[in-house]
Amino acid sequence: RLLGSTKKLTSNTEIGSVLRSTKELNLESQKINEAYFLAINSMTSNTEAGSVLRYTLRNHKMNTNSWSQFFTITGRLTSNTTMGSVLSDAIDYLPLDDETIVDGFFLATSKFTSNTEHGRVLREMISSPAFNKYIAYKVLESARKLSSNTEKGSVLVRLADTEFVNDPTIKKLYMSTAKTLTSDSEYRRVVDKLID
Repeated sequence: RLLGSTKKLTSNTEIGSVLRSTKELNLESQKINEAYFLAINSMTSNTEAGSVLRYTLRNHKMNTNSWSQFFTITGRLTSNTTMGSVLSDAIDYLPLDDETIVDGFFLATSKFTSNTEHGRVLREMISSPAFNKYIAYKVLESARKLSSNTEKGSVLVRLADTEFVNDPTIKKLYMSTAKTLTSDSEYRRVVDKLID
């Protein structure tokens, strides 16, 4: 009922305030989940929507469906900075062993229009203690989309410091991603890092 009433509010600040005041919310309930994320989606302020999304991470337990909604809305944010901030925070809360949820995360990263934010989030994901082979593969797929040689190179160099680069599948994708670099110096840097 409270979530439904937010539709009548016209101020992003008011909607955000109401959503951030909800301490116990069962987002595993389909009805509550839909109403909650519909309310966030109705917000036109990236700052307020981002604030509520970060609040959601800290205060509400989410299932696969909730995470899917979370990443769909995060991917719709028009501010790369806000999207980057939300995705960076999400890394600490994500069940990184759930490939469906990880796929949702990377679907959201594909919406970046900023190489800087996209690259930063990928490097943060690589630094996660729960980083695994599947995520390494997804990071490399995502890095291919970066048009900045510097950002792409930085992601590859960071990934080269992980154990997963020794896996034949990851090493092959690493090299094919390196070949998408259009800078000779960046290409040498990422290939040399692999050899070191």
